[in-house]
Amino acid sequence: MLSREGDPLRSGEGPVPSNHDGMAAFAGRHGRIHLVRNHENRADGRVPVPVIDGLTYDPQGKGGCTALTLDHHGRVLSERVAIAGTAVNCAGGPTPGTPG
Repeated sequence: MLSREGDPLRSGEGPVPSNHDGMAAFAGRHGRIHLVRNHENRADGRVPVPVIDGLTYDPQGKGGCTALTLDHHGRVLSERVAIAGTAVNCAGGPTPGTPG
């Protein structure tokens, strides 16, 4: 298991948000995998994406994305908020480009 809704994010930024809706995986260096996980929280979302200075579009929006990095064995190395303050933000696919 990567993480469970409501458990603490490994970054310490708050709890793992609810409404996991989609995810994209990108190859990284040294066999690492970067996962970007969408949280499709609406106004009634149980666990919102934490508001983070510099990463929050609208503090009233409860959705966003979290980013996880896994090692080549599938162990989670890091987990953090990637963007916050969105709502109904799913486009159905990954953004082009691969993080290094």
